[in-house]
Amino acid sequence: MNGKLITFEGIDGSGKTTGCKKVYARLKKKTKIVLVSEPTKTWLGDGVRKAMNEKVSPFTHALLFMADHANLGEKIKKYLEDGINVMCDRYNDSSYAYQGVELKNILAKYNIDSLEYLMEIQKPFTIKPDLTLLFVVKPETAMKRISHRKKTRFEKIRFLKDVQNIYLGIAEKEKRYKKIDANRNVDEVVEECVREIEKII
Repeated sequence: MNGKLITFEGIDGSGKTTGCKKVYARLKKKTKIVLVSEPTKTWLGDGVRKAMNEKVSPFTHALLFMADHANLGEKIKKYLEDGINVMCDRYNDSSYAYQGVELKNILAKYNIDSLEYLMEIQKPFTIKPDLTLLFVVKPETAMKRISHRKKTRFEKIRFLKDVQNIYLGIAEKEKRYKKIDANRNVDEVVEECVREIEKII
């Protein structure tokens, strides 16, 4: 029996990574499950993180993300085939949302929709998640939560608003999405996530 792929998505400061780790700590006691993330902890993932702090073109950044994503997909496929459930802190939708904003104006000059472009190019090496938990939070709240740390190129309020709008647009079309109110206490968020995941595993 194949495992299930559960992805966690949301803007920076949504509490997604914290929630994801807490959910994993709960579920690993009950079922076969692993936790992975994008960018990965590989040389490809290191390249993605390095590019976040350097002045590289949006296309270069998008291609780095895709390479890391394709590599992780191979590992996820193996886990799923072995009957192991996979939780992923960011996956395909992060690329659609973040790079979708970065490439929007550039591709518009050629009458190309950035979201459609990214979805099409990643189709051959993307495994469709069984469940995507979208942490929805007020961008102002998210910025307050990350105010203590050094900001990446993405962590600007206008940018995060645009990113969240893409997420919400995808959520309207994809039945696999479950929107999570991430303005709440982290324990309440974790409880809801565990309930949703336990429905499918």
